[in-house]
Amino acid sequence: MDPELIARKRAERAARKARNAGPQTAAKAAPGENIRLREWVPVRDAPEGQRLRIVSWNMLAQSLVRRELFPGSDCLKSKDRFPGLQEELVAYDWDIGCFQEVDCIEEHGAMLRDHGYNFIYECGYDNKRHGLLIAWRSKSSSLSFSDPIYRRVVHYDDARPLEIWEKTRAYRRETSLLRDEMTDLVCGQDASSSKEEILANKCVSRLTRNIALIVALPCQSGGGVIVATTHLFWHPRYEYERARQAAILVQEISAFRLDPSHSEIVDWPVVLAGDFNDQPHSPTYTFLTGNGAKYQSEIERDLEDSMVVHTSVDELNGMRTANFAKTILEPGDDDRALGRYRTPAPNELLSIPKLISMFDVGPCGKSGCLRSAYGYAHTLLSSDESGTYFRVSH
Repeated sequence: MDPELIARKRAERAARKARNAGPQTAAKAAPGENIRLREWVPVRDAPEGQRLRIVSWNMLAQSLVRRELFPGSDCLKSKDRFPGLQEELVAYDWDIGCFQEVDCIEEHGAMLRDHGYNFIYECGYDNKRHGLLIAWRSKSSSLSFSDPIYRRVVHYDDARPLEIWEKTRAYRRETSLLRDEMTDLVCGQDASSSKEEILANKCVSRLTRNIALIVALPCQSGGGVIVATTHLFWHPRYEYERARQAAILVQEISAFRLDPSHSEIVDWPVVLAGDFNDQPHSPTYTFLTGNGAKYQSEIERDLEDSMVVHTSVDELNGMRTANFAKTILEPGDDDRALGRYRTPAPNELLSIPKLISMFDVGPCGKSGCLRSAYGYAHTLLSSDESGTYFRVSH
């Protein structure tokens, strides 16, 4: 073969390899150059207090992009996505950011630091290719934060919800936030089991490798805020597992705040933001907003089919799921079937009354619930804006 042709072919291959080598840190672009900037609906200023801008975004990790479903979409290639991702990441002048499905952390981290932010990143498992990131403004003349004074990573697969619930109640009793007598720990569990056996139960229906990240961020002007982010299990059929994970997180946030060794943060406000893979009519949202008892019968009906034990749980314990339900899947139908599972043993999973009780902890550790930022913000819109708050673009 002609030596010149060989050299040209080698040069072409080298150039192609360099182009596809992976994302590089994007150069600073003018706002809106690589993305269509989002339109924000303003709310009325609060009569007192300091304004804080918080964003939450699932970035869709490049390692999770399923290009086989969109074979003609070159925009899913990393070299095409990356400039837009990085511009979106820093385009909105936020103070605190909660991000899910984050990979390429070296490049994204460099971009954040260049724009005056610091961050914590956790993937939870050594072989997991994406994770959670909480970032905060570290350089500002108006509002900025120091590095977290406390942090906690929650591994849902390993969490023991009743043990966490018991710990939180102990903290509440110590701080006089819980004055009633100790209620029945079992609350729908098997009273013949020992307390140690009950507390050790993970009550898990499927292993998912999902995590949560909690940090205590001190404001440089005084005080601070507790920030938690999570990415709950994605599968639409596993509603019980999402509710379990959310219950664990609520209890972990309360325990984090009420821990006697964290006494300086007990009065700090709490922000929970993330990808819950759910909708406002779901049991998880109903639990989180304090309406579990009101809609208990509906929740029991909605969760009934998902209260199973997937084979992944048994395999972790060295067993094979017996009598699993056989499933026939078409390509792309993974989200329509429960897969291999069995009926749970008595008291193997959390009962609905127990789930309700686990969500009965407000942000302050007192009896109460979380408050939806979207729902609250709707009351702060002017009358001419409220009609377009839930507008659907065509």
